[in-house]
Amino acid sequence: MIRLATSFAAATIVLLGLPAVAHAATFTVNATGAGYDGVCDANCTLRDAIDVANKSPGADTIVLGPAAYGAVQDWCNGGKRLDCGSMVITDDVTIQGAGAYITSVLIPENLIVASRIFEVNGDFTKPRVKVTLTNLAVRHGGGAQIAGGGMSMQHAEVTLRNVSFDGNVGSTGAALAVGNDSLLTMEHSSIINSHSYNGGAIDNAGQTVRLTNVTLSKNTSDSAIGGAIVNTNGAVFLNHVTAVRNLPGTLHSASGASSSQAVFQIKNSVLVATGNTNCTGMQFAGGVHLFQATYSAESGGSCGYGVDPAAASHNKWQIPAATLANASLVSSTWETPIPFHALPAGSPAVDGAEPATAATDDIRHKARPVDGNADGSALPDMGALEAQPTQTIAPQPRIIPQVRLTK
Repeated sequence: MIRLATSFAAATIVLLGLPAVAHAATFTVNATGAGYDGVCDANCTLRDAIDVANKSPGADTIVLGPAAYGAVQDWCNGGKRLDCGSMVITDDVTIQGAGAYITSVLIPENLIVASRIFEVNGDFTKPRVKVTLTNLAVRHGGGAQIAGGGMSMQHAEVTLRNVSFDGNVGSTGAALAVGNDSLLTMEHSSIINSHSYNGGAIDNAGQTVRLTNVTLSKNTSDSAIGGAIVNTNGAVFLNHVTAVRNLPGTLHSASGASSSQAVFQIKNSVLVATGNTNCTGMQFAGGVHLFQATYSAESGGSCGYGVDPAAASHNKWQIPAATLANASLVSSTWETPIPFHALPAGSPAVDGAEPATAATDDIRHKARPVDGNADGSALPDMGALEAQPTQTIAPQPRIIPQVRLTK
C-alpha cells in the first residue's frame, strides 16, 4: 500500500505538472585554487561549488574551511566565463566560512588581475535570489573599471554576517555595489582599506541597505565624494556603525534636487572624518532632510543634526574626533575576528545610545548594555563597540592566512 500511494503521488505530480519539491544540498569545498571543471568531487573548488549550487534546486550551503581560497586564476583578467572572471551566483545559497580571521576568498596580491570576486544576479522574472555570506573575509577584488570589486548584486537579497571586506578596489562601490531592486543587510562586519575611483566603499543604487554593528574604516576615493557610502537611490539605515578615517568623507547623498530617494537614517552611530566631511551631497530634497539621525555623534557638523530642535538633546556634533573613537583599528584576533575602533575613556559615545533602538550585542557579539563608564548605570554605547569598563583591549598583530592555491 505504501508503494502504491507513493507511486500514485509521484504520478499525480507528473500528470498535473506540479513543481518538484526543492531539496537543499551542502557542498564542501576541498580545494583552495580557482580552477573549474563544474563538478564538486574530490577536487571541488569554490568556483565549482557555486556552479553546482546554481544548478541545484533549493537553498544550498557551501562550506569553506580555515584557509585562503583563490577567486580567479593567474591567466584570467575579467570577462564572464565559468572558468574565469567573477564567481556568478544565480540561485539561493549560503557560503559559510570558519571565521573572518581564518577563512578568506581573495585574489592574491601578486596576481595582476582585474576581476570582481562575487556577482549575484537574480532573474527578474522570479523572486529575488537570496544569498548569505558568513564567517569569512573577501579581499583584494576588483579593478579601476569594475563596480563592486568585492561583490555586486542585481535583484537580490544579500545578508552578510561576520564578514570582513578588506582591500577591494572599484570604479564605485569598491567593496559592494548594490544594484537594481536589491536589498543588503550587513551585521557584525567590517569594510576596510577599500579604494574607489569614483566614490564609495558601498554604492547603493538599489532599494535598502541596513548596517548594524559595522566598522567602516580607511576607505578612500579619488573623487570628491565617498569614501564610505554613496547613496544614489533608496534608504541606508545605520545602527551602531563606527566610521573612522574614510576619505574624502563618510556619507554622500546623490539624490536629485527634487528627489528624496537617497536618505540616510542614522541611529546610535559614530562618524569621524577629517574636516567637516562626514555628510556631503544634497542635504535636503523634496522637503526631506536626507541625513536623519538619532542618538548619534559626528566630528564636525556637516550632517546637519542640529536642524531638528527635537534631536538636539540626544545628538552630538562638532565634537573633536579624538574624543569619539580611537583613530587606530584594533586588529583582528581569534576572539574578535572583525576589526573595530575602541572608545576612549570619557567619550560621549559611551552610554550615549538610545536603549529603545539599541542592538542587544556589539560587533564582537558581546552583550549590550554594560556600564561602560562605571557610573552605576548600564546604558548602551554609540558605535559598533560596547565599552567594557574592566577590560583593556590592546591591538594584536594581524595574521593573514598564507595563500597556497591548488589547482
